[in-house]
Amino acid sequence: MKTHLYSNDRIWKKLGDDRLGIATLEDAVPAPVSRSRRSGPFRRPCGYRTMEDVVFIEDPRPRVRLCQIDATYDPEPPTIRWRPLGSRRDNFTLLHEVAHHLLAFDEEWCFDVAPALGEQTSKYAEESIADAFAADVLIDEETASSAFASGVTSQACVDLYRRTAASATACLARALSQSGNRLVLLTDLEGRVWFGATTGEPYNPGRGTIQPAIASAAEHALRTDGSYRFSGGEGIRYRSGSAFTAVNIDVTVEGGLVFAIVEQAQRTRHDYDTYEMTCPECEEDLTSADLCQKCREPKCVRCRACSCPRQRALCDVCFLELPIAAAAKGITVCDNCS
Repeated sequence: MKTHLYSNDRIWKKLGDDRLGIATLEDAVPAPVSRSRRSGPFRRPCGYRTMEDVVFIEDPRPRVRLCQIDATYDPEPPTIRWRPLGSRRDNFTLLHEVAHHLLAFDEEWCFDVAPALGEQTSKYAEESIADAFAADVLIDEETASSAFASGVTSQACVDLYRRTAASATACLARALSQSGNRLVLLTDLEGRVWFGATTGEPYNPGRGTIQPAIASAAEHALRTDGSYRFSGGEGIRYRSGSAFTAVNIDVTVEGGLVFAIVEQAQRTRHDYDTYEMTCPECEEDLTSADLCQKCREPKCVRCRACSCPRQRALCDVCFLELPIAAAAKGITVCDNCS
């Protein structure tokens, strides 16, 4: 899996404010959705299947998709194909796709924000927005604030799941709206990821990955009161085979579901076996374990970019910007002028 030096925090800042994008989307929600929200959690999806400009097609076949939701959205013409499961997960699935629809016809997103983010980063941002939108509609602010009053824990997510009609996915996604950085995962007892989302770090390992550390934690939880917390261990594993071990993992088992909250612990450069990334400065795909000592973020081994505020250095002769690596070495004249 490729990760990026971009974090979701920066994405939200580009949108204007941590939840401004969601608020804007909520203002555009079709009336049937608003009415359903005011009357409490959705009991069935019919309330938001009356959008006049969208065709909803029930399709039992599994989706081949970018996102983790068992549905797809096509803007030409606006069509949502979804695989109904007959459970409260259907509400989250459809609302997630409704968010894609709203973004597809939002001029500011299409012509300003998405192009500024770039193709790949805007896809990740859109998935984050869609998840947050669905969770926010299904779980109102008062209910979420009450559930997380004592902190964002896996047990709090399970309590929210028990108290509302929202899906496990929605409850975990709602945890991301609380302050702080975290990764949320929904897995089976074997640690297979069904859903994952993050505010930036730790990075999302992706659907279908196997997390031995979470499987082990689930075993411990089942032998006690249903919850288990630990630090480090095997950490979070990625498709590349690399692992990030500077984590605090908190799991609670509910039936066959494992709710996991993963937060970053104090880390060192050795917490990554390898670190796959695409540098936002030179756009090079790299593997690095080098961390900047100031911002504690991965440092590109090619141009030395990290998350520190960029200091522009200009050639003393032609005044064009010098490459970061050259400036870091004290070079003051570009190759063309030297």
